[in-house]
This record gives sequence, structure tokens and C-alpha cells, in this order.
Amino acid sequence: MLFVVHRNIMKKRDNVYGVRRKFLKWLLTDEVPFACSLGRYDEWLCDYYHIGDIILSIGLAPVGKTIDPIVLWSFDAVAGEAVRNLQIEEMDKALKDLRQEFAEKIVTLDKHRKRRI
Repeated sequence: MLFVVHRNIMKKRDNVYGVRRKFLKWLLTDEVPFACSLGRYDEWLCDYYHIGDIILSIGLAPVGKTIDPIVLWSFDAVAGEAVRNLQIEEMDKALKDLRQEFAEKIVTLDKHRKRRI
């Protein structure tokens, strides 16, 4: 796993979104993070996931733009139902499609937020 510094992720990408650890438990069930950040004393801060066109920073101290908790809960609830009720092959496809839809929704919501400002 790659270890990165928060500011390096934020410098290079405008599409980084931070999520607290308790969210998206089901949506990222079978995803592996591509990197993580450690704090000053080597404590874990967050993991980074590449989902569609966005990077999710998930952990105790995530970085990036915030996402509305209602959007997080709604997608995670649908993912939880898929994990509990589908066979493995169907679940993998459903989670992949749901993650892509999630990334598109986040980008769309962010564009609307920028217009209002």
C-alpha cells in the first residue's frame, strides 16, 4: 500500500471527497484502498479509494470536500441490501454499478453546489 501526505492528495486533485469512517460500510465492502495517510506519530488517519472519477478519503481524519450524509446513507443502505440478499456474482455487479452511480451523483451535486456559490 502507498503512504501519502494529505496535502499531496489535495494538491493534485480537485475531486477529493472526505467521508467519516462510519459511512459507506457496505458500498466499499469489496474495494481495496490504493493509499493511506498516517499522522505525525504514525497513527492511521484515512484510506483513499478511487471510485469512478473521484477519490474518497475515508477515515478518522478524512480530507476533501464534504458529502451530504443523506446521500451517503441512501447509497450505503442500497449496498447493504445487495450484500445481504444477492449471490456473490450478482452482488459484485450490483456494487460496481452502485459505486459508479454514486461517483456520478457526487460529481453532479458538486457542480450544482459550485453554481449556487
